[in-house]
Amino acid sequence: MTGPLVQPLALVASGRWPDLLLTHLGLPQVVVVPPDEPLPDGVRAVISTGPVATDLPVVRIAAPTSLSTGLDRLRLAPELEPGNHSPAYRARRSLYYCIKRLRKRGLHRDAERLDLRLALHTLDHLGFIAVGAWMASSCQLPFTGEPPEPETVIQWSAAGAAMKDAARGVQLGRLRPETFAQAPGLLWSIHLRGGPDGTSALDQFLLPAIRSATTTARVAQLVMLALVSGRLEDAEAGVDRVHEAMSSRSGLPVASAGATGFAYDPSVAAVLAWSAIRDGATQASLDPDRVLDRPVTMVDGGRPFDEQPLVELLLDRLTAPDLGGHPLELTDDRYRVQLADVLDLWRTAFRTAADRAGISLLEVLPWPPGTTCALSIRVDIDRPATPEQVRTLRDRMRAAVGTCPVSWYAIPGSGHEAEVQGLLRDEGHPIGVHGQEPDDARRGRGLTCHSAPTSRYWLGADTVLTAEARGADHVENLTSLLDVPGPLWMPGPQVPSTTFATPLHFPLEGSTVDRDLSYFDERVEAFRSLLARGGHAIIGTHNDIDPDLLTSVLRRERRADMWFASVEDVVARRRLLSRPSAVRADATHVSALEDIGPVTVLVHDRSPRTSAVDLAAGQPVRVG
Repeated sequence: MTGPLVQPLALVASGRWPDLLLTHLGLPQVVVVPPDEPLPDGVRAVISTGPVATDLPVVRIAAPTSLSTGLDRLRLAPELEPGNHSPAYRARRSLYYCIKRLRKRGLHRDAERLDLRLALHTLDHLGFIAVGAWMASSCQLPFTGEPPEPETVIQWSAAGAAMKDAARGVQLGRLRPETFAQAPGLLWSIHLRGGPDGTSALDQFLLPAIRSATTTARVAQLVMLALVSGRLEDAEAGVDRVHEAMSSRSGLPVASAGATGFAYDPSVAAVLAWSAIRDGATQASLDPDRVLDRPVTMVDGGRPFDEQPLVELLLDRLTAPDLGGHPLELTDDRYRVQLADVLDLWRTAFRTAADRAGISLLEVLPWPPGTTCALSIRVDIDRPATPEQVRTLRDRMRAAVGTCPVSWYAIPGSGHEAEVQGLLRDEGHPIGVHGQEPDDARRGRGLTCHSAPTSRYWLGADTVLTAEARGADHVENLTSLLDVPGPLWMPGPQVPSTTFATPLHFPLEGSTVDRDLSYFDERVEAFRSLLARGGHAIIGTHNDIDPDLLTSVLRRERRADMWFASVEDVVARRRLLSRPSAVRADATHVSALEDIGPVTVLVHDRSPRTSAVDLAAGQPVRVG
């Protein structure tokens, strides 16, 4: 066979959206023809969004008279405003991160249970019913506001047996302000018992304990005690300490002097809410649960493909929304908004055209022959990394799956990767950017988004547009689940992005203290479904987690037909195969413009089958 292959299927449409579609579908038999141009010789069937003057079979993608629309509810985080010192801003952010942490991690330790119960009691006492309900619902608890029993408070307090006995017996002579600064629950227990001894204990110990407590949460617990006991001057002194612990960038107080982590405790959020409301804020204005309901076109399972708005569906799924400067909160429902159901409708349209032309539809699959799906490990370096961590991860992965294709992402300017950068490069690990701002994107490198309170996280269209403008290799798409990396739609210039979007990642752990896969398993059905569809699954983790977690998930979820590759290698293969006209096919043969190597071709007919072919530049290969 000589000369270029003649593609037998024509998609007659205007604009650049057909390029977007074909990049995600991988159909080498399809040529895009503008409506005002003649059909090429050799075309045997047409797919069109409008009327076409031809005697060939035509599959019409008609514009529907009415769209099936719905609302896609996106949850948003409070906007990061460095330098905003207003009590309302601080309270709203503190409430958001407190509630997010409770939803994500729940309550595991007695100290956490005590802090929440005291916060709920304080909020109830102050009449902040809405704020208390937000907190309680995050743990699926009823909001009653009843304090715990004094004995329970003592048992949950972090204190030695002798001090607990002294508090239990209200032996004030054995107690010191430092005791209550370290274990505020003991002073709470004395107050809850009531009586003159309780009043005397607060008179003697509360303010000195507030002044000497060494963590923000302990200060906050003592401030709450001052509030419920009517000691406003003591409360003022304590809340000033909480505000003094504020990080100017994050709008959150640090956990303690010199700490890098923040105080996400319910007690801190409750105290900051009181400070804001005292300053004039309303409870409603502190509501951290912000949502954006955006109209979207919906797949209608009861209608055939040629009665559905296929173009609108495609662009809706592949357009990053304008979030108005607010970071997205990644919620589990994002894994249910999938591009796959839209591509299946388009695939049916092309399969119908091929059937009418009397040929089989050919689809180039994204993965090397012998594999049907891909798995990548992504490590975000949120905290200082050590060579020991890198080597341990490497050795565990090789023991579990025989290879170690890990993608590492470092925060610019943090220095967290300083000790391991040379080792990672020597071992061939790509190092991308774990960005705090969209402007952190770098040319030719992947971009993931840091979700800490000091970061803007994923800002929808702002993040994607900036990554595109700065030439990033790939960027996260967090509002819908792609099956494989590919371009997004740029609604301004009306073109596909050159920066590829990667599928939603699946977080391995909810916290560095996790010791099992329970957090990962909350999304394991979506993970397995993605792999079963032939997709690219990305497991996200961090450098300082228990390495047994990664070993466990790899051994449990590995498949014989799985391609283990770095995110960068997966994106590179997708780029190679999806460039316009990189691969062309007629009814029976496939060819490539450049050397590609082994690929798998899926033959869609009554008995679908796959065929492995080796594509060399200009060498047509018959599909078996």
